[in-house]
Amino acid sequence: MKELLLVFISGLLGGLMGFLASSWSSIYTAKATNFTKRIDEICNAIDYLVENSCKYWILTSESAKQKEIVPLIIGQTAKIRILLEYLDSEYKNFDSKSIKEKLHEFNSACTGDNFGGVDNNIDPDRQRKIIINGEKLKIDLLKVLEKKI
Repeated sequence: MKELLLVFISGLLGGLMGFLASSWSSIYTAKATNFTKRIDEICNAIDYLVENSCKYWILTSESAKQKEIVPLIIGQTAKIRILLEYLDSEYKNFDSKSIKEKLHEFNSACTGDNFGGVDNNIDPDRQRKIIINGEKLKIDLLKVLEKKI
């Protein structure tokens, strides 16, 4: 009888430990997947912002810039900032200081100088700055992702 009780208790404890390990693993996997998805979403938003910012700085028509591209650039800039703030608040190991510096450089390249102004000059060299700063920002985000995995 004592042996049967010992087997029953051992089985019960083993099942409970298995359940706890499985639950913890599921929660961790879901959180890691969400983090990866958010990093990917930010990288896609950066690509979209690069494309539209480069268009803005080579367009000659002020009406096209003002009506179509300026709101897209402003919206994408806000989206990236909001997503980074979310990651910073939800993931305690997310170091946003270096990311924020790169984001500032990227935003300056995209919207610096006389952005949205009437007398905007065509600036093809700015495209290079936008692309380079966008890639630097994505590389830093991918480094953070690498540390998490």
